[in-house]
Amino acid sequence: MKTRNGIYYDLSKSSYKFKVPDSKIVFVFSSDLHMLKFEDAYIENRKEHNTKFISRYRLKISMNVLPDLVLYKKIETRGFLVINEGGQAICQENLLLNGEVVMLKS
Repeated sequence: MKTRNGIYYDLSKSSYKFKVPDSKIVFVFSSDLHMLKFEDAYIENRKEHNTKFISRYRLKISMNVLPDLVLYKKIETRGFLVINEGGQAICQENLLLNGEVVMLKS
């Protein structure tokens, strides 16, 4: 149920959902403010994380999903709920990020 201030404490009932254009993950938010903060920050957050990966490991690592999940966890303080490409609702305890592809740099 939504509060007077437009906040959902049960994320499974929330109408605040954001799908990153180049991702298959839908992020569920408790409030419009949290969703807008994520939407405004995710591109810059990706750049920052990828720069950190390059300086730390001296390998060109380009990731989008991991930085998005880290930012989501930082912004969404009332829970954690993402929906994967198969339509499955996933909470933080059930999340497994598995993706390693080595490719030629273009």
